[in-house]
Amino acid sequence: MNYQTFFICFFLIIAICMKLVAYLLEKYQNRNPDFRFVFLSPLLSTKSYQCLRDHQVSRGQLFLKAVIFGALMVMYYSSCYQVQNNLSPIGFSYLVAPGIYLITLWMSASLQLLFSLTGVIFSDMHDRPYLSISLTNFWGRRWNRWVRDWLNHLTYGLKSLNLKYAVMISFLISGLFHEIMFNLPYFIFTGKAYLGSMMVFFFLQGLGVLFEKSYLKNAPIILRRIFMFIMIIGLSPFFVQRPFLAIIGLAK
Repeated sequence: MNYQTFFICFFLIIAICMKLVAYLLEKYQNRNPDFRFVFLSPLLSTKSYQCLRDHQVSRGQLFLKAVIFGALMVMYYSSCYQVQNNLSPIGFSYLVAPGIYLITLWMSASLQLLFSLTGVIFSDMHDRPYLSISLTNFWGRRWNRWVRDWLNHLTYGLKSLNLKYAVMISFLISGLFHEIMFNLPYFIFTGKAYLGSMMVFFFLQGLGVLFEKSYLKNAPIILRRIFMFIMIIGLSPFFVQRPFLAIIGLAK
């Protein structure tokens, strides 16, 4: 078994566990969750299962999107592979990072197409993140809606806390989720530890959101966008480590 196959199996197990956590939390909150979402959707929460539906997209459009994004993804990372030896590890991380958007677009279209066989077409994973006007808008509204509602379930009851605690707890949970999803399987498979890098990335994102809310709330949009790109792309080497590169075949 190669690492990519191992990762996919690990990913599926973790995704189902996350779905079950969301289901049990909704049961605990007396929200009468629909258990079918665990097996009949790519979504991680029942709220998403009920709300994120798209009646205007056809299977043909999803197939075309999956093919186009898949081809662009392969072309982009093939180009990265060609110049890998000419760049420092950090420089290579910066080159690889933008391609994450292509990966998630391909994943979104492919999973939407697969689960359309159940009779429902779900909305895109993202909501045009390139239109984000701030770091808060990027993480809170536009990036990965499939996970956002799941995080809201886990942080249910924290809204009454100080905003700083709620924001940081949410990002720390996200960091832990990414540690389990990326760094843990790489450690299990290879014995090489890169644990902690995802936690650092998302901890810094949380601090960035708090800084933005405190000092950039009324700043011009262009300034907030510059800050957003600095935080996301500038800190991407913490995210694009060897465990992630191994998934896309750019590291062993």
